[in-house]
Amino acid sequence: MDVRRFADCAILLLTQLEAGLRKVFATVNACPSRLLTAESTALYTTFDEILAKHLNDGKINQLPLFLGEPAMVKYLAFPV
Repeated sequence: MDVRRFADCAILLLTQLEAGLRKVFATVNACPSRLLTAESTALYTTFDEILAKHLNDGKINQLPLFLGEPAMVKYLAFPV
């Protein structure tokens, strides 16, 4: 792969990762309304919110439990 195209590739893959994680996040936390938008004042759910240990309402975020510790630590650098 051409080194100059690495940034383009990373940008495209990062958006796909965010979209996929957002879909799983909305499904496992039973909040389908969050699939399209994070909040009325934000464009989309950010990685900070998707990977947080707790949701805004204080409930435990089910995404880390669903993905498991190896995925969260190794791939997303998130201490479970």
